[in-house]
Amino acid sequence: MPTDQTYLRSLLQSHSARAFNCNEITKKLIEEGHSSPYLFRTPGLNFAILCKEVMPDEGAHRNRRHNFIGTKLMFPNDTYFAQEGERTVYLHDPNLLSRLRAMTGLDDDVEARRTLEHDRAILGLLDRLPNFDPFLVRDALESAGYKPHEGYFATPEFEQRNIREFIRRKFEPLVRRALGGEEVAPEKTMALVKKIWEARDERALAPLACAFAFPPGETLATFSAWKNINVYSFRYVQSKPLRETLALWLRSQARLRDFVLNGGAGYIDLLRRDTIAGLRYHWHMTEKIASEHDRLYSAMVRTPQGVTEFINFLRHSRGLSAQMALSLGKIDHAVAVWNEAMRTCPLGVLQADELRSLLGLLNEILAIETMSDLDEKPLAPLAEAV
Repeated sequence: MPTDQTYLRSLLQSHSARAFNCNEITKKLIEEGHSSPYLFRTPGLNFAILCKEVMPDEGAHRNRRHNFIGTKLMFPNDTYFAQEGERTVYLHDPNLLSRLRAMTGLDDDVEARRTLEHDRAILGLLDRLPNFDPFLVRDALESAGYKPHEGYFATPEFEQRNIREFIRRKFEPLVRRALGGEEVAPEKTMALVKKIWEARDERALAPLACAFAFPPGETLATFSAWKNINVYSFRYVQSKPLRETLALWLRSQARLRDFVLNGGAGYIDLLRRDTIAGLRYHWHMTEKIASEHDRLYSAMVRTPQGVTEFINFLRHSRGLSAQMALSLGKIDHAVAVWNEAMRTCPLGVLQADELRSLLGLLNEILAIETMSDLDEKPLAPLAEAV
């Protein structure tokens, strides 16, 4: 379908967590010669792409956990498994198995049915995720007992470079203290950052672990948790301009400019307020975790007494990372939907029906969900938006 393929190219170019490019990952692992490059047992599924979509048709998503968010499985044009004209299917489709069998050319026998049931379980896990952030994908699969190749959780190389530089600047005082207060060459800091990023070489990280009295036996787990928090802190900083642009539109332009009968204006304003509340919530949750990390990290760098609090924070970082992934993913999805709507409306002023529809979608995307027990309080930059 040309429309689907155009949409797919645009989505993949944005490197959004709304897409899980199994096709690209599988091809890369095969080219690198890995012995176990496949996530699925059905060959064709390993060359598909999954993406999260808003589904405005209520009948299409009834009884789903995430009401308006569906997962579409798509085969790109250069994939020979999918039959022509049969390249997409939603994972909640009641005829999913027969559709997948037809799309991948799998036989209808006992072994094939077992294969598809195995793969449908994985697809079900991915369908229940709010987005395909690598942290959430890894957590869902590993918690269910699946151990795919690390490549399925990799961050794009260009983003890795940017994140490492972000972390290097923050880690310089820590490295100086660990090495006795001496000035440290950027190359040496970057070498340690790389080891922290990989979180596999306990020996290389021993000077840092020793300097800050990390608990014995927890060095790699501690550094892995630390990396995750820093990754999402980086993404939070990078996405600030887009968040602020959406917030400004909600505050100043997401209002009616024409007359609406039968209380429609009140309903639209309620949608606007609810959308702002959702954006504020996810914005605040991410900022709270990032700020707490920075506070505790600074205390640890300054005094030995700060180590205990920082370690306790990192011990809870699995849930904190999941919350940041969830909230940033929701904001990213909302911004993408809003940007698409604004392409045909450069001034940002919509007619009543268009405004009602867009606010309804944004409201569903930004629905308040939590993966931690953090307290909630208003976030100042958005407080005046309502």
